[in-house]
Amino acid sequence: MNSLKNGSDYYVRGEEPSEEMNNSYLRVFENIPVGIAVVDCEGNCHYVNSRLCRMLDRSEQELLGTGF
Repeated sequence: MNSLKNGSDYYVRGEEPSEEMNNSYLRVFENIPVGIAVVDCEGNCHYVNSRLCRMLDRSEQELLGTGF
């Protein structure tokens, strides 16, 4: 799984998120019952969960980096 980087919700204080916080966030992200993506201001996907992939009938590789 991709890790959260600068610009994510957890990158607020100018420091990298702890591995525990990152893993916790990603577990919730993957297990949430809706499709969700981490998207930058230009509409490029940096992470998508499996539910969104199923909803859009696209693979993770097809959605990553593309603009909506």
